[in-house]
Amino acid sequence: MFRFLVFHLGGTNMQIAVHDLCVAVSAALLFVTLRGVKPRNVPTWKAFVLVLIPGCAAHLGGALLYQGVIEQRLSFDGVGKAYFGALAFQMLCFWGLARLLLSKADLARAWDRFAIASAFAYAVMRFGCFASGCCYGKLCSYPWAVI
Repeated sequence: MFRFLVFHLGGTNMQIAVHDLCVAVSAALLFVTLRGVKPRNVPTWKAFVLVLIPGCAAHLGGALLYQGVIEQRLSFDGVGKAYFGALAFQMLCFWGLARLLLSKADLARAWDRFAIASAFAYAVMRFGCFASGCCYGKLCSYPWAVI
């Protein structure tokens, strides 16, 4: 797997972790999607809050479910996250924040956009996990398996 993208700019080598790049692209996708909620655009600071805080809650929820339930040990050493815990915490946090920050007219449209953008963001983040080699599946001998 490839964990880093290396760029050569002006005599300097720069490394960017693929997983971190995918997380940033996912956050940007959610931000741009929420920013364009009609009938009037959501202010930039509200869209930023609606992306940043649920994103942090998703990391916490994924770690809590994986470490607390699956591994049955709470040691946040950065290894392991569970998608369903991340999704549950992200949605709960977004629901609470959206009710506080958005008008009723914007709320339904924001949820529609957030649901679609979250699915795309998750796909991008899974590509980052695959590229960095942290989330692998079971051993497979089928012709379409990755070597």
